Amino acid sequence: MRGNLGSGVEAAVAVLVALGAGCSQEGTLVVHNRTNTQFTGSVDDRGFALSGYERIEFTIQIGDQFLIFGDNEKDVVLEGESCTCFPMREPVTVSDGETTELPLLPDAVCVVFQNGAECDVDEVFARLSGATDWGQNVIDGVLATAEAERHRFSPGSYEFLLVDECGDSTEVEHNMAAGETQYVVHAPPLARHGDRSVAAPGMPGGMSTRRGK
Repeated sequence: MRGNLGSGVEAAVAVLVALGAGCSQEGTLVVHNRTNTQFTGSVDDRGFALSGYERIEFTIQIGDQFLIFGDNEKDVVLEGESCTCFPMREPVTVSDGETTELPLLPDAVCVVFQNGAECDVDEVFARLSGATDWGQNVIDGVLATAEAERHRFSPGSYEFLLVDECGDSTEVEHNMAAGETQYVVHAPPLARHGDRSVAAPGMPGGMSTRRGK
């Protein structure tokens, strides 16, 4: 009798183990880039790059559960930036069997400085409209002919000044909202240097673009 009882207990335990073991918990995280610029980032060290308005899904392993015991949610960290998003680090909780969507919303303005002249642009300045001090040069090195450089600014009204090595300058003012991509082109009048100025190609196009500091 005792032997039969022992066998029954062992069988019951085996059934419980079979039912509970290997029950993997996982959830889904959807990252949706709602800006018009590429977002580069990572989710718990898994790197990714999203073009404008693109989305990506991650399967998040939460752990194993035995019957009612075990975790049913997990915290992960999203990090990244784009030309229209300042660097971010945001914790996200993902639950077992559920889909969590995280929208990437713009909070910055992407300003593209373009050189449409033959002379190299060696100084670019930016200031809030109405300010009197141009401050420091915002580019490293120079912008050669047909080169462009992207910079990120907080939304607002700005004045920009681009100065080339021939002594010509371009000064413009723009009122910019979050999520915009604004092009500031240096193209002095043709009369300045005869036929030396060159037309600035549209973006994207013949210009090479680099990210600013």
